[in-house]
Amino acid sequence: MIMKERRWVPYLLGFFTGIVPLFSLWIVGEWIYQTKPELWTAVPIGLRYSSDPALVLPEEVTPQLLGSVLAAEDADFFYHLGIDLYGLTRAILRNLSTMELKEGGSTLTQQLARNVYLTLEKTISRKLLEIALALRLEAIYDKYELLAAYLSTVYTGEPGNGLKRASIYYFGKNLQDISWEEAVGLIGLLRSPGLYSPFEFPERFKLRAETVAHLLVGKGLYWEEIQPYLPEKAIEKVAFAQQIEPWLRNFLLDESASILGISRADILNGGYAVKPTLDPRLQEVVNESVKAVEQYNPAVIVAERFSGKVLAVSGSEYNVLFSRRQLGSLIKPLYYLEGFLQGEITPRTLMADIPLSIGGWEPQNFDRRFRGSVTVEDALRLSLNVPSVRVYLKVGPFRSLNFIREVVGLWGVYPEDLTVSLGTVESTPWKVLEAFTFIPNGGVKTLLTTVEAITDRFGNVVYTHNPVVERIQAEGVKTMGESLDILRGILRKVVKSGTGVKAFKKGLDIGGKTGTARRDAWFFSWAGKTMGLVSIHWDNTVNITGGGYAAPVWKGVVDALPERFKRPPEDRIAWIPFGTTRMHSERIREAFNFTLGSFGDVLSYSEMLEILLEASESQRIRILSEINQRDPQMASDLWNEIQKILDERGP
Repeated sequence: MIMKERRWVPYLLGFFTGIVPLFSLWIVGEWIYQTKPELWTAVPIGLRYSSDPALVLPEEVTPQLLGSVLAAEDADFFYHLGIDLYGLTRAILRNLSTMELKEGGSTLTQQLARNVYLTLEKTISRKLLEIALALRLEAIYDKYELLAAYLSTVYTGEPGNGLKRASIYYFGKNLQDISWEEAVGLIGLLRSPGLYSPFEFPERFKLRAETVAHLLVGKGLYWEEIQPYLPEKAIEKVAFAQQIEPWLRNFLLDESASILGISRADILNGGYAVKPTLDPRLQEVVNESVKAVEQYNPAVIVAERFSGKVLAVSGSEYNVLFSRRQLGSLIKPLYYLEGFLQGEITPRTLMADIPLSIGGWEPQNFDRRFRGSVTVEDALRLSLNVPSVRVYLKVGPFRSLNFIREVVGLWGVYPEDLTVSLGTVESTPWKVLEAFTFIPNGGVKTLLTTVEAITDRFGNVVYTHNPVVERIQAEGVKTMGESLDILRGILRKVVKSGTGVKAFKKGLDIGGKTGTARRDAWFFSWAGKTMGLVSIHWDNTVNITGGGYAAPVWKGVVDALPERFKRPPEDRIAWIPFGTTRMHSERIREAFNFTLGSFGDVLSYSEMLEILLEASESQRIRILSEINQRDPQMASDLWNEIQKILDERGP
């Protein structure tokens, strides 16, 4: 109580010791304003007239930002004239007691003056000049202009200066759209962006944000609508931002820039907000599942197989995007498919599993055993090397290589010898998964993306993801659809009773293929509408296989979220009548795959119309129903056109 009664002492001391110096400093500020106008006109914030989209405008200062910044930086901002006499006096006394410049007592306006005009050196002369400039700024601009200027220039770490850049960088949102929880986190890291980075030090970030939340409540600066969130729920909703790796965040920005045809700097500075395709829950599951092999440089990618949207990624930028790894047996399904397509093999074709020597090269099975003869199905199911080399030779090395490289379009480094048949091709996990999307997708390859949508600084949606696809076409004795049906049937058995059995889960329709090279292990798989790839690389002689190490990682993901991997009822083609001709069946199948994936550039409007006219009434209704869920206008146009044509044909 005694201390409270004497709180007037610092005020009195500040009045008598500070009034004359402060008046002098105001004169200094006025002199700077009059003699150095270029200093003021060069202000990068452009308080009133700038069109720089990275700047925060006064009307864009939301209650969330206002409350958080006042709580954390300057609760008396609206009640002082640029300096806090009590705070400044307290800082002077503490500095005198230690004979060091440890405390500055800076108001938000002083920080703005320092950010724009001065350096960070701790000297008395710099501090006096800071006060002078703060007084002058208060005389020129109103409080909301100063607050907007501060939020436009404050340093935020990796994104640079300004909260607009930081909001997009850390949360993928426009500044006006961030929540209370995100606002206290964003303002909290301003004290030391390096120390409180949500990506480098997530726990520190959370603790600092909670501190700001408590200050917000303690200082009475909150509004009624945030009481349910603070302080108990503070920061719960910013957790996902912490899970996005810095390299993936940068990749997301680069992809967004490429989509819009602008630079990455334009994305950050232009006020754009990028919505990622990533699924927070699935990302958590992947991060947990990969821990068992994290010492082996893993890369995991999970995506929607129809749309190409990347749902979760684990691994470094190098491991996922740039590291070329040998595919091993993962390559086998591609030339087996060409064999089915050309009629060179069937699942029941017998292949010799006996010693083979080709110009001094003697391929071996992984277990170094020979079985005499095996069916093509068992050779792929058990990933036997010697019979697979014979399949490669039977199909033809040139034809097989051309199909893999040119028709499927698998990017990679290819050796000029027969070892291609056992996967000495080198490619990256990202490119491999993209190339393999056509297998579960019925012959349609889908490019991967991390960008769901992009909005500009005004909240207008300037981009929404539509699948970028390519139909894999090849002439053969069988159709691509029939050949893929055969291949997928075998790949399901790979998981049920073959090398991928450690990924098997009862009740789910899972297909997949393992791959093992000297230092690389793989597992590609799909289940329901989701597909994924696990790649492991090691730098020593540890005996690691795709089935033993990569497949269990995928199993861990599936076990945690089984509902996501259930086969949707519409993803079946059993409703096509047995009496349908082969060409008719294939075209209906294409139509159905089109409707599932919304592949607008796979089949044209006229092709869809022709297919629907060939289909039975029940087939037609089902296809149109699927189209209607994705493009009601197209469905309506097709229906009207069909009715018109059928009416003209008559009964």
